[in-house]
Amino acid sequence: MTPIDAAKATAGTFRISLSLTDIKTGFVVAQSAARIRSEGVDTTPTPFYRDSPSLTKDRVVEGQIRTAQTPTGGAAEEFYLSRLTIAALISEGSKLYEAGNYAEALRYRYATTRPCRSIATRPRLYPGTSTPAGFSRWLSSSPIQAARFLPMLHARMQEHVPRLAAQA
Repeated sequence: MTPIDAAKATAGTFRISLSLTDIKTGFVVAQSAARIRSEGVDTTPTPFYRDSPSLTKDRVVEGQIRTAQTPTGGAAEEFYLSRLTIAALISEGSKLYEAGNYAEALRYRYATTRPCRSIATRPRLYPGTSTPAGFSRWLSSSPIQAARFLPMLHARMQEHVPRLAAQA
């Protein structure tokens, strides 16, 4: 869903785009778009999105948008297609989170962040952020204030302190 007039996004018209893609061939077999008015549309974030510290428009999201807007017969965005398995895991985990099943949802989070996937794809999703200087540049341009993460970091550290002390 994208605003047609970004200046009036809260009270304006939006476009919803949808494509049906053959994942074996990577081609869009059907595509449609419709306009809707925002009246009556509940834009309240679901619990998963409300509680997420940040959401970024990365290559996967951009690829999803481009694929949804690709005309029938066109090629779907390759990087987006390569991430469908992870997207399915995130979707399942999100549903569990929405239902209040946090422990089970956390299992899905760990499944999507295994080092073999996240470390290997990070430079492609966020070029240059693998170095301290690159990460600093990304953080300074981010609309998310770094201080917002400090309470979560502190809480996580407190969770692990007893375990680390027991191991010593």
